[in-house]
Amino acid sequence: MWAKHKQQKGFTIVELLIVVVVIGILAAIVTVAYTGITQKAYNTKVVAGANAYLKAFSLYKAAYGSYPPGPASCLGANYPNNACWAANANGTSSSLTVNATLDNSLSEFMSTKPDVGTELINIVIVNQFRAGAFYYATGSAYATSAPLIGYYLKGNGADCSMNVSQQNNEGPWTQCLIALP
Repeated sequence: MWAKHKQQKGFTIVELLIVVVVIGILAAIVTVAYTGITQKAYNTKVVAGANAYLKAFSLYKAAYGSYPPGPASCLGANYPNNACWAANANGTSSSLTVNATLDNSLSEFMSTKPDVGTELINIVIVNQFRAGAFYYATGSAYATSAPLIGYYLKGNGADCSMNVSQQNNEGPWTQCLIALP
């Protein structure tokens, strides 16, 4: 008589380990892809907002012969405590804020203020937080004379996407500066 072999049902430990490893690899790929997509979306929003401001400033200069006066200011809407430069992530210890006078000056050239990426992120180098876009009316910033528009993109060495006069890497950010003609 033939001996009946009792077959075991289920998976071996090796088969289970292979499945777990494959799932882990797939999860890692999805996480990296998602991070890249969200960073690119954020940067696209910032560049679009900075470009809208660049056009508004050009129209302002065409109408009035010069760029708007005023102190350095944040450009855009929805910053924490109206700050795009701050010593903390909630924007309460700010060194650069939204300027209502500048906003009013540009209101005839842009119907709404764009959201230019308002998440304050630590630039690590000097333990300061930055976001979005800003405007310098007078003076000198970095190696570029004012007036200028600057904006921050996520990622070190990110593509500024516009004709910039200077690009600086600041920790997890790329700072893009456009000298206004």
